[in-house]
Amino acid sequence: MRGWNDSIYRNPRVANYGEKLRLPSPYTAPWGGGKGRLRKRLKRLRYALEFIESELPSKGYKRCSKALTNVLNDLDEYNDLIVAIEGYRGISEVEPRAWFAIGWLMAQLSKAERRCIKALAVFNAAKDPCNPYR
Repeated sequence: MRGWNDSIYRNPRVANYGEKLRLPSPYTAPWGGGKGRLRKRLKRLRYALEFIESELPSKGYKRCSKALTNVLNDLDEYNDLIVAIEGYRGISEVEPRAWFAIGWLMAQLSKAERRCIKALAVFNAAKDPCNPYR
């Protein structure tokens, strides 16, 4: 184990950071307006994990990092679709064909939401790399 140091786990800010992001079980989608907040918290977690990577067991870090990257990619795609829908709605008054694009984007949005839920469930099931004792 590269750079293993138990003192990192005694720091409550580090050990509990991953705990704060764990989703309730059974998972319910946080799509009531908390998507942006969730995305920001997950990005902060990614930066924190990258900062302390050398202090974590490499296997645990890689597993959690991969799950976290998948969640962030799916949430970013979801956010991109929302922004595109808003953009097309802005021009739909002038260009009626924009409604076709809005419909297609809405169909992609529901697929992206399902991918986000699956990725979040995988991330939630991943072992906490910051606390090997749990």
